[in-house]
Amino acid sequence: MSISDLRSVEEVKNFIREDYQGTGKLAGKVVLVTGGGTGIGRAISFHAAIEGADVAITSHSSSGEQAASAKEWIEKIGRKCNVYQVDLGGKDACYKFAQDVLNDFGKVNILVSNAGAQWPKNNLVDIPDEQWTKTFNINLDPMFYLSKALLPQFQKDDSIINVTSVNAYIGVKELVDYSSTKGAMVSFTRALSNQIAHTGVRVNAIAPGPILTPIQHTWNDVDKSKLDDLGKDVPMLRYGLPSEVGPSFVFLASKDGSYITGQTIHVNGGMMVGG
Repeated sequence: MSISDLRSVEEVKNFIREDYQGTGKLAGKVVLVTGGGTGIGRAISFHAAIEGADVAITSHSSSGEQAASAKEWIEKIGRKCNVYQVDLGGKDACYKFAQDVLNDFGKVNILVSNAGAQWPKNNLVDIPDEQWTKTFNINLDPMFYLSKALLPQFQKDDSIINVTSVNAYIGVKELVDYSSTKGAMVSFTRALSNQIAHTGVRVNAIAPGPILTPIQHTWNDVDKSKLDDLGKDVPMLRYGLPSEVGPSFVFLASKDGSYITGQTIHVNGGMMVGG
């Protein structure tokens, strides 16, 4: 079976273009992607593998089947892929997971903090205290703990890439807690990049706009029209696909982005944002 045949299934085409040609830009690298089985994380995992990297993926129990299919696809193109069904909500779990990946792969060259969750609420007073804590626990804590655990073994030209969101810049009114975590990711990216730039390890972020991923379906409980109208208010008048985010990861992770650190790439269909 050829790579083009592997890409012909619609479920795959949403995550990597049929005409995308890998050129070995990440050959010999190990890429760790949290939430790497679905949505943007899945696209990043596919692009990493096509570019020659082995991939470690975290999976939530609810996305186990998708993570398994991602592993199968990556292995069919000749790359190693391990799926770890793990809850990264606590520091001990993060540290253990990081060590497990190092034991299994021998190294990690690129950490992609992508896993996230959101629960839209129309009013601040409707956000349960537990939800505020949970949103920060899921979206921010693993980024900090995994970066801390893996940083000592990073080498020159390795990198950390954080998947933030356009919401960090526009402040969607129904996503106060989620937008707050994504804004914190931008600040973390800038601060850590300044701290370690002299080592040759780069820290950058990707800020997707209206990309069609499972997280968008959380709007069904608040305002279904938000999902029905996804992307209609951006200059390109459409939503994006995860396959349109993956190449920005390759750019930042490879030597093509060797003089870029502390920056955020906006993949949002033309929305104008500051920063």
